[in-house]
Amino acid sequence: MAKAKNNADLRRRMYIYFRDYEGAGYPSISKFARVVGLTVAELEKFRKNPAFERAYAECMEIRQDMIIDGALAKRADASFAKFLLCRELPESGAEKLDITLTVVE
Repeated sequence: MAKAKNNADLRRRMYIYFRDYEGAGYPSISKFARVVGLTVAELEKFRKNPAFERAYAECMEIRQDMIIDGALAKRADASFAKFLLCRELPESGAEKLDITLTVVE
């Protein structure tokens, strides 16, 4: 398989991968990297490109929405969802947040 390059097609493929993800757990950059034949380090280098960084940020937002939806629908443990979100938010440039998730039956 030929390695993907940082171009509009790669950004489109990443968006579609995250938007339509149906695998186990949640989509991730490491899973996407394997699909396109790249390493996570290579994808991280692509983030220097503003267009790729915007696509990357949008995909991380899609992932965060999936995690929250999973916890609210009780498909995932709320504590694990909180762990994942707290771990990811500082990387996105957001300030550290104290997240409380309460599931009401």
